[in-house]
Amino acid sequence: METPQKNRKISLESLILQELYKQNLAETILTESAEFMSGALNYCITELLDISVERSKLKGSNLICSSHIKKAIEEDFEFAKLLQNTVIYGAYNKHLDEKEHISKNN
Repeated sequence: METPQKNRKISLESLILQELYKQNLAETILTESAEFMSGALNYCITELLDISVERSKLKGSNLICSSHIKKAIEEDFEFAKLLQNTVIYGAYNKHLDEKEHISKNN
């Protein structure tokens, strides 16, 4: 008989500490650094989701999709600079699809 898994809520801080231990960096980096990093990540994610929610409401949708997140990143200077080399799954660039369509038709 299988025992049911216990639902554990893992905090962002503990995930960062686990990754630091895996890379043998935890001895040189203080716990306060992981707490600061988790706070900074929490702020960035909250800000990005706020902008994405506004974007989805402008489009008349109650759901946030990847294109809303992509547009929110493109419209915010700091996020655009921070995430310039990021690929968002499901979001696409219209000009890339047009080039692909043109090459298929020729």
